[in-house]
Amino acid sequence: MRVIATISRILVGLLFIFSGFVKANDPLGFSYKLEEYYHVFGLDFLVSSALFQAMFICVLEIILGFAVLIGTRMKVTSSLIMAMIIFFSLLTGYTAISNWFFENPEAGTTQWFANLFSFNPKNIYYMTDCGCFGEFIKLTPWQSFTKDLILLVFIIIIFIRRSHTRSLFSRNMQTNIIVSLSVLFTMFTVYCYMYLPMINFLYWDDGNNVAELMVCPPDAPKDSVVMTFVYKVGEQETTFSYDDVMAMKVPEGAEFVKQDRKIIREGCKPKIMGFTMYNPDNVDYKDSMLQNNDFQLLVVAYDLEHSRKRGMKAVSELAKEFIEKDGKKVWGLTGTTLEDAEKYRHEYGLIFDFYNVDPKMGKSMIRSNAGLILMKGPVVIKTWPARSIPSAEKVRKIMAKN
Repeated sequence: MRVIATISRILVGLLFIFSGFVKANDPLGFSYKLEEYYHVFGLDFLVSSALFQAMFICVLEIILGFAVLIGTRMKVTSSLIMAMIIFFSLLTGYTAISNWFFENPEAGTTQWFANLFSFNPKNIYYMTDCGCFGEFIKLTPWQSFTKDLILLVFIIIIFIRRSHTRSLFSRNMQTNIIVSLSVLFTMFTVYCYMYLPMINFLYWDDGNNVAELMVCPPDAPKDSVVMTFVYKVGEQETTFSYDDVMAMKVPEGAEFVKQDRKIIREGCKPKIMGFTMYNPDNVDYKDSMLQNNDFQLLVVAYDLEHSRKRGMKAVSELAKEFIEKDGKKVWGLTGTTLEDAEKYRHEYGLIFDFYNVDPKMGKSMIRSNAGLILMKGPVVIKTWPARSIPSAEKVRKIMAKN
């Protein structure tokens, strides 16, 4: 049992450290996921503090991971990780089951629960990722739930053996290690929030060709789809396969009701999906931007009202030189309505136009409001947060090297 408990501590400790680190590297991204959960459960009053909660959870996960590894304060540590894994198991389990209801609205099990609890399966908020490992690893809700159940087994073993665990260090050294790590990773998390993730797992990263990421390779597998047809035979609705219909097996006089298309095996999905940028006339300029082979700047502000004012003023100065002296294109992308964007454009003295993008897309492009992306054609060259907008001279030096 002692060996099993030691292996459990190592596995749980390393996983908690890894999970906490990849989220601490991108605390804004994790806060967006928390906001999604709060909207699902009707806890909108917690949205305003989601960022603080995200940063706290990231650091706590890392510290608990190290505490388990070195065997410090095991009564407290084992209780905390047990509480966390039970909470996360309930959360991912709920999400996985809800998603199954959403994907199988006609199933008998779904209908039974829908009638019992009076809900419409198609009105369930659909979440494809739990955010457990940030943008680094995307797990489906069922994968996340399975992972949490396996972790729960290891943590139960740790909890049972908590009184028999002896630390590798003296009590004072344990305290010094935990305090030092808490300070270090708090500073790391705050830095990644104030600027950008140290390790960028977003698809709009330096060197990425975003045009290629918006499509699947020609030889990529496609969705495997099954078609079914529902006919009213007498007073009863009956489902027929495509082959049944082609073989004329539908009874004469049956009334056609509907046609269903169900994906039984998903094919390739582009890494970047749903990117559009509309002007006031509802014309999509995405292709114009991607097919511009010159250097260009993207100013991304998913919410202009809450964008960093000093950053926007620096953007205004840079854009003026970039457009007037260098003759390059600057695109403004925002989730704010274009009518309101015009007000902010005049307020900050911006000489470029704004185009509408989905706010979620803006958040997935750069973790800063506003953020700056230098591109050459569809290839990302460099990104900057609002707190460190570069000078025109620095941008020219980067362009000269590319």
